Amino acid sequence: MSCVACGGPLSLFGRRTNYEYFQCSACKTIQLSPLPSKQEMEKAYVAEYATAGHYEKDPNVCNRAARTYYQSIIKTLKDYKIKGIVLDYGAGWGGLCEMLMDNGFQCQGVEKSQDMITYCQKRGLPGLWRTLIS
Repeated sequence: MSCVACGGPLSLFGRRTNYEYFQCSACKTIQLSPLPSKQEMEKAYVAEYATAGHYEKDPNVCNRAARTYYQSIIKTLKDYKIKGIVLDYGAGWGGLCEMLMDNGFQCQGVEKSQDMITYCQKRGLPGLWRTLIS
């Protein structure tokens, strides 16, 4: 297995529910491996994955709870001097996109949940929204 971002080697980071998370030893990103298929994503969203468990239905609560996680992502992007547009695949309530923009990054959010898309669009967050996963 290799990192989807840089091609580096992956090692097991941990497990949650039915997923295994791996960390790249080169760029330090954390990712699912293997990545879910389109069919698995469709099934997960039908089961209300986007608003269950660790995804709070209140956007403010969710974005506040994820703040340190988002800060870690931004620190890594800065440490590796990443340039260009950052794609937040599964942008949820848009907290990461908002923090990316506040830190000088260009970003695009992609999300499937219509409630989350509507919320992000009302806030003027940049998004490709359903186009990549519909």
